[in-house]
Amino acid sequence: MTAPVPSSPQPQPVIHITAAVGAQIESSLSPIALKSSGNGTAREVYRSRQIDRKGTSGTDRLPFEHDRDRILHCRQFRKLAGKTQLLIAPNRGDLRTRLTHTMEVYQIATSMGRRFNLNIPAVEAIALGHDVGHTPFGHAGEAALDKILEPIGGFHHAAHSVRTLDRASYDSHILHAETTCGLNLTAAVREGILRHGWFEGRRATPYHQPPLPTREWDLAGPGTRRYGSVEAQVVRLADQISYLNHDIDDLVLYGFEKIVSKRIVGEFFEKHKVAVLNTAEYADWQLVQQNFLELLADDASGRVKTLVRDAVTASLLRIKGVVEGETAPDADLLVEFGSVLRKTRNLFYDFFKECVYTDIRIKHKNESAKNCVKFLYDFFESFFGGNHDLLPMHVQGELGARPPWWQTYLVGIGVGSATVVANATSWTEAVNLTVACKLAAADVVADLTDREALAAAQALDEAESTAGMEALDRILATFPSGRQAELNQQRQDATRRELRGLFPVAGN
Repeated sequence: MTAPVPSSPQPQPVIHITAAVGAQIESSLSPIALKSSGNGTAREVYRSRQIDRKGTSGTDRLPFEHDRDRILHCRQFRKLAGKTQLLIAPNRGDLRTRLTHTMEVYQIATSMGRRFNLNIPAVEAIALGHDVGHTPFGHAGEAALDKILEPIGGFHHAAHSVRTLDRASYDSHILHAETTCGLNLTAAVREGILRHGWFEGRRATPYHQPPLPTREWDLAGPGTRRYGSVEAQVVRLADQISYLNHDIDDLVLYGFEKIVSKRIVGEFFEKHKVAVLNTAEYADWQLVQQNFLELLADDASGRVKTLVRDAVTASLLRIKGVVEGETAPDADLLVEFGSVLRKTRNLFYDFFKECVYTDIRIKHKNESAKNCVKFLYDFFESFFGGNHDLLPMHVQGELGARPPWWQTYLVGIGVGSATVVANATSWTEAVNLTVACKLAAADVVADLTDREALAAAQALDEAESTAGMEALDRILATFPSGRQAELNQQRQDATRRELRGLFPVAGN
């Protein structure tokens, strides 16, 4: 009689994911996914400061989970609910805001990330943080600040999102326990947030470089990944898919359906057909045009499904080539549409630029928004110039550090020649304060919601306005100076003591 073959032991289900178990689970991710432990991960999880041990000792969360949670609970994330996505301060509640856009990006990115077996907490953190530095009034506000700051490198929301999380996110727990500003995120998440809209070819922007060692802030310099991690690339494409879908949706919801009329689309096609008629691009023209019309006519669900399926199918081929060693990891974008849909996406960009943003109703609102941003920036730059003690804490920290990259500023704003600026003796307190006031004004204005910006501009424009003083106090409380932060903490501590006094502990 044959002896029975012993059955292999069944794996035990994991009922509690500790940090150690989580690290083991990460080992089963794709070879190109971000990892938070093991060989070669020190750079990915590097933080500029040691995390406060009181807040994290004994935690079951991994580094990217910490990042995700800190972003989700920070004040700047909540303010996205009041910032423009496409239409400025819309009067109906079912149109997208910057927050609902972020959540749509989050959903699409995590769905795609699972298809590629990537590090989902890292995808979540990058997706949730990718727009926290956006200005009020969307890209109109961004364009206004970019023009104002052009002499010193300009303004871009992706880079400002990193600056916001690095410096201007005043988490009350961190501020009290570590007496410093910023959320102290990992390098991989910060890089992903920057790279969702920041690629080679952009001009240098010293405005977005905090006074930290090169290893910590130079996310786009020599030796860094050209397109970021695969998780960052997933968020980048999810951002585009979300944008293409909901901007069409919102135009129709708001009553701009005439913009997507047969006549306007026909004239747009004819113009672009002529442009590619005698080029190699014409071979794909009919297919690109068909895809464009199908996406335009489809509902939101069908539109997203088409875009995601094409992205997953095309990206898997590229990812497989990297995993099998056939192509270099950083040779090109791994997560991207196929050739035809890539051209379709670019055609949509041209359509929005030529047919949507030129509509007089949208142009009028955008111009008003730019004027509002310029007025507020000029006001706060002058205000901080006359009230140096009220500069926000994070800017005071930069002012005290006197970072070398500020030298680029000094030349840009016409303070002196490069030779003079390079001379340490020329670095006067007055010059430092000039730079600090510009930083503070841009940070404060970019932080405002649409309605806060509109209300503040109106109140501050009125002579001897009590409302203007109240608006100014509210804005300054958002980015407190050192003394204001100390008073806020004392107030919170006193409130806690009062509440605890209502319920005496037994035995006391």
